[in-house]
Amino acid sequence: MMDPQAVQRVARALFEARFSRVPVAAVPDATEDDAIPVRTALLELITEGGAKPIVAYKVAGGNAWGSFTADMVEASGARVSRSAFLNPLVEAEVGFRLEADIDPGMSVRDVLENASVTVTLEIADGRWASWNPVAPVFVPPSAFEALADNGFASRLVVGGFQPAILLDPESLLRLEADGRVLGEGPVKQVRGHPANAVLLLARHLADLGQVLRRGVVVSPGCPITTLFPLAADARGTYSAILGDQLSATAEFVD
Repeated sequence: MMDPQAVQRVARALFEARFSRVPVAAVPDATEDDAIPVRTALLELITEGGAKPIVAYKVAGGNAWGSFTADMVEASGARVSRSAFLNPLVEAEVGFRLEADIDPGMSVRDVLENASVTVTLEIADGRWASWNPVAPVFVPPSAFEALADNGFASRLVVGGFQPAILLDPESLLRLEADGRVLGEGPVKQVRGHPANAVLLLARHLADLGQVLRRGVVVSPGCPITTLFPLAADARGTYSAILGDQLSATAEFVD
């Protein structure tokens, strides 16, 4: 296990990389168990000791998940600075705004009856030196790297809402750039139903003695299997679109 000084040092480096955009060197022999205290220390910095509450979560592959404070969340139509990130990916996701606390023992239908559905654009960005999705061969991050770096949570753009019970898991979610379709995938591609990711997150939080609270937004994962990195010179409007009712857009600038 990493000693407490190493935990604080790595967490501080990951936090500062969000602003300096200087990537962090790998931590040799770090394990998934080491990631938990690093993430806890990192969130203490991100939330300024709890002064900035968590308003949204993301669920990534495996056991990775991340948290967003209000300054990391934008409404649809936002202008987002590309230069604020290192090597980001943009993902289209179906999200949920919770209208009640979620217990891990609930069913998918329970989640749907106690949530509103939305569409989100998630901008995932890694602070590790090995994170390079524009490389010819993308090397996936380790479990330690994904968990310790807050699940690569960086920015979340959120669209409008409608009752989640209306969500058809067979429906297609697509990602567009300036009106050009980049990719699409069925909503059910996310863990059989994206509400399953909400329940998984509720279990992870319960393991930490926390509750998945009413009012937060959960972005449960991307049903589109292709990665879409944003090159350093990427500009234009990206959109996540579900049917003809729900969408989220962001214009990438400078």
